[in-house]
Amino acid sequence: MIKQEKKESKLVKFFKTFTKKQIAALIIGAFLLFCGLVLMVIWIIAYTLPVQPTANVLYQFDVTMKKNVGGFGFLEWGIVGLIFGALICAVSLSLSSKNEDREKERELRRQQRLQAMLDEDKDSSKVVGETKENK
Repeated sequence: MIKQEKKESKLVKFFKTFTKKQIAALIIGAFLLFCGLVLMVIWIIAYTLPVQPTANVLYQFDVTMKKNVGGFGFLEWGIVGLIFGALICAVSLSLSSKNEDREKERELRRQQRLQAMLDEDKDSSKVVGETKENK
């Protein structure tokens, strides 16, 4: 039970810096990657099935698609899906890491300001204490 809570907290911590738009883009990118892989696997199956090309429905569909859709069959659409999915995921992750770096820098600057204020308060209290003792 404790390990599951740790895993959930790591997952929540990972997605904490993501905005809703970035999560949606990441999901869309992953979906395009998955579709690209599926189309490429279908292309492999279509061209390696041990049946006659006239009986192979996947092969016939690929050939028909290439004729009617500008030369794009299963393989080409799979490559397009992989490229677009990878680009969308990369941009989403890049923007998220920028946000995370910005938040870390903001927190570091805040801590430095607070520390400077505390140091200033200590110095001013020492000066006030010394002047009272001298009189």
